[in-house]
Amino acid sequence: MSGRMKYTLNEDVSMIEYVLSEIKQGTSRIKDHKGRLFWKKAERLKVTPHSWKSMLCRWSRSIYPKLNEYLINFSSEDKKTLLEFQRLTTGDITVIHFHDSKPSAFSINESASSEEDDVKDKQEDKKSVENINSRLALVMKSGKYVLGYNQTLRTLRNGKAKLVILANNTPPLRKSEIEYYAMLAKTGVHHYSGNNIELGTACGKYFRVCMMSITDPGDSDIIKNMPTVGGEQ
Repeated sequence: MSGRMKYTLNEDVSMIEYVLSEIKQGTSRIKDHKGRLFWKKAERLKVTPHSWKSMLCRWSRSIYPKLNEYLINFSSEDKKTLLEFQRLTTGDITVIHFHDSKPSAFSINESASSEEDDVKDKQEDKKSVENINSRLALVMKSGKYVLGYNQTLRTLRNGKAKLVILANNTPPLRKSEIEYYAMLAKTGVHHYSGNNIELGTACGKYFRVCMMSITDPGDSDIIKNMPTVGGEQ
């Protein structure tokens, strides 16, 4: 009997949300969805509890070929984005077989370059997070903001939100809902690279923050310089 964990529907959706986020942010090339670095990043972000190899295989074999079946609860704009992505990459997917009893070809032939790439990725991620956190700290001191799902949604509906920030482990359905209202309000959405604990810490709070809405940036230039999805910057 296999000891491998089976994938749940929520985990599959989380992987699709991750791919969608990467497409929207433009942080990855269109062909990267089949590469090890793309899914190693997903592993670091804890998109699912599974390893990057497992997620790559799951994506290649089960999710990507049947992508349309997973998009029922996605907004029409997100569906269009994902299906266009699938159309552009059809025929480009490569299923990689990994064997537990033998070393991976990646580990034999590309371990050195992989480690170098990982180090560069971590350094870039660290600089980006530090930059964002410093701007967030300034918003906390001199600006106006609200924390949490209910208040963020309220500012979007009232047209007061200037920027919405989402933690990387925000539940997919709520994330899609916030992105939908942000699109209607023409408000930018930034996908924070850390989880709700890290976002809470960046806000100087001792509790978890899944999302926040900035209504007045104060002395911070966070709205102009944060990479966002949608909105009028």
